[in-house]
Amino acid sequence: MPPNQREKQLVTREQVARIASLAKLSLSPKEEEMYSRELSVILQYFKILDKAKIDRASPEQIAAVTNSFRGEEIIKTDPEPILAGVPKKKGRFVKAPRVF
Repeated sequence: MPPNQREKQLVTREQVARIASLAKLSLSPKEEEMYSRELSVILQYFKILDKAKIDRASPEQIAAVTNSFRGEEIIKTDPEPILAGVPKKKGRFVKAPRVF
């Protein structure tokens, strides 16, 4: 159920103007009024969520996953096909221009 628009404004125009000045934004009076209403509606939704009854669950109950990691497997590969396309190399290393 959406919050009632006629409920008390939780954020005033003055508060919006103060926040805007701290953020170095310039808002018109019309924008200040609009943001005041919109922020108030958002805060009213949070009030509704605060009233929701939820069971507290421990992190172990939420993520009851055991050993979700892959097993390690070493795969031997031949670097020659990869190094065949490299323009400059020294032994089995790729030569690249200096960055600094």
